Amino acid sequence: DYEDLASRISWNNDIVTVVSDHAPNWIAKTSHKAYADLTVALIKNLDDLILSPSIFIGGHSSSGMAAVMALPLLDFVPSGFIGFDPFNFNSPPSISIPAMVWGFSDTTCAVDVDKAAKAAYQGSNPKHRVFFQIQNHHEIVLTHCSFTDKGCEMICPEREGSDDVRVAAGNSAQRFVSVVLASSSYSKHLFEDAVAGIDLDVDIFVNEEQPDNIRSPTERTEVK
Repeated sequence: DYEDLASRISWNNDIVTVVSDHAPNWIAKTSHKAYADLTVALIKNLDDLILSPSIFIGGHSSSGMAAVMALPLLDFVPSGFIGFDPFNFNSPPSISIPAMVWGFSDTTCAVDVDKAAKAAYQGSNPKHRVFFQIQNHHEIVLTHCSFTDKGCEMICPEREGSDDVRVAAGNSAQRFVSVVLASSSYSKHLFEDAVAGIDLDVDIFVNEEQPDNIRSPTERTEVK
């Protein structure tokens, strides 16, 4: 469930966060066609409720990947993409719209960091992208499932510090939306306050910057 993250994104802000499930009867959320069909249907209903809304799409894990792959199938151009450790990209995808992604320094939950947020960031437009990379190789272990309300029962339970991840992710989504709508040039200082005062070790990369501290698969520590 993503109730906590959704509420953090909308907290004290003019943002409507819609949590949807394009594959309710199946654990794998990889179908980009199903994602596109549901998104188009939802947007048609939103147009009746909100005047000229700015639409941002995204998702966590495989839903984030499905959102990226659904972009060519949509009948509108989203204002931006928000991905919470989107996965599984065998190569960097093509994301032309503004993009914000969250990911990790170390592989957890069998989600290879080279095929997740890092790949999405590298496949995004270098003129308007930001990557929040959690340094999860410390004593307090944070995982791919930290964006959910209570972890993933089948893979990993909620761990200490997950609340901080969702607070920071919600803050950053608000800031990303404001930056995109203001057509501001991206710079690191615009996003630093999203994680200020939160007990979370995060590196932020924007535009042309590349994560240089991601270790090779043989050097990483797999967190169970």
